[in-house]
Amino acid sequence: MTILSQFKTASEQLSADHEPTPHLVVPWFCKLKSFCADKNSDTLTIHGFKKALRQKLDGKIWLTSLHYSATFLHPTTKALSALTKREREEILADTRKLIVTLQIPKSDHENIKQAPKSKRFKKDLITVNAVLKEFACQDDQEIDEEEQDEVAEYSRATLRFSSEEAVKSRFANRHSPYWRLANVS
Repeated sequence: MTILSQFKTASEQLSADHEPTPHLVVPWFCKLKSFCADKNSDTLTIHGFKKALRQKLDGKIWLTSLHYSATFLHPTTKALSALTKREREEILADTRKLIVTLQIPKSDHENIKQAPKSKRFKKDLITVNAVLKEFACQDDQEIDEEEQDEVAEYSRATLRFSSEEAVKSRFANRHSPYWRLANVS
């Protein structure tokens, strides 16, 4: 029976021993819910069976912000396109809260006190970002602080990755711009 084969596949993938699977919970939950949706061609028995399966799904699977954040942290599903804009914004906010809750600093160098740079150096320093902003006619004041945070930047980034690569290893490089997300993942 094809209905039960979907649940079997979901169960096997969600209980994998070789790597953590919280990023799979939301996609599988949505897939199973849509698979259990009633179709016009369903018999009365199948309709009742699917209804019972939907009720069991709702009763047994509790989706938390951690599941949604894990789904967001996986490059394949980071767009969260199956969700509404409001839901996506909530997930980004929850991921930011995780960074704060876990007390993940912006960088290891924050705690090291550096000597102040001379004013002449500051005046002569032209960053690539400043040149690009000037070319795009953007002013520093127009850039929202929220747009500059790591979570928002990651959500907009185009990433190259191997489908077999574990989520944690994608972020493991501390030189990666998203290393704080590694601590959340």
